[in-house]
Formats: sequence, structure tokens, C-alpha cells
Amino acid sequence: MTHAKRSKSNSKNSKAGCGSIVVRELSRLFARLYPKKRKIAWTEESAYLRNCVKWTFILHLFWWVLSLAFIGFGSFLANLLLAMVSYSLFLTLNLFVGIVYCAMILIFIILSIAYTFLGTWTSPSVIGFVSNILFLFIVLYYVPMALYAF
Repeated sequence: MTHAKRSKSNSKNSKAGCGSIVVRELSRLFARLYPKKRKIAWTEESAYLRNCVKWTFILHLFWWVLSLAFIGFGSFLANLLLAMVSYSLFLTLNLFVGIVYCAMILIFIILSIAYTFLGTWTSPSVIGFVSNILFLFIVLYYVPMALYAF
């Protein structure tokens, strides 16, 4: 029996499995979305965008805690994800991240409305869920306007 010899030409990739490649790419993505220093807001429009996103981040954290206590786990995870994306937008002032953030809010609003009408709820959950949807409508008004001005 003869065994084929491994070529040493690509030894870095032969030692690294698929998992390490995924970890490396995810760490690069994380570094791009959450840099060590925030981007400088040179114009008045970018400062307004950063201020809007700062308040949406704070309010997403508020709804994150409120969702865990009263509304439910799905809303809890959605607000956590929206808070993470809004913080990324706060740091980078990246237009693509802003568009993704607005699209995520729109998707969450549609899913929340559908879930509200299909689910069985207790009254505190419905009040919290509807007020969360109203908050997201307000965010969906102000953030795209700030992005458009940016």
C-alpha cells in the first residue's frame, strides 16, 4: 500500500480547518461593524444622524429589557439585534448599515403585526407589543429621514 504525500505548498490552509476560516472572517466582519474608534461626524447631517441613532440605541435597550420582562422572547431577541445594528450605525455612520437597519425594522414591524393578530396574548403583552410597534414606526420615520439628509 502506498500513501499519497501531502503537498506542503499550502500548509497554512491545510492545517486550518473550515472552522478557523469562518472564525477569521467573522472576526474581520465584527471589526468592520464595530471599530475601536467611532467615525468623526464632519457635517451637521452626520451629527444629526448619530444623535438619532444614539437615541434609538438607548430606546432599543429599554425595549430589550421590557420585552424580556413583559412581552416575550421573540421581541427580546429582535430588539437586541436591532440595538446591535443601531450601535454599529452609530459607530460607523455607514449608509449600507443604515439601509439594512431600516429594512430590519420594516421586517420586524410586519412580523410583529402578523404575530399580534395570530397569537393568543394576555393584555400586558398586547399593550407592550403594540407600543413597541409604535416605537418602531417612529424610528422608521426619523432614521431614514436622517439617512436621506446624510
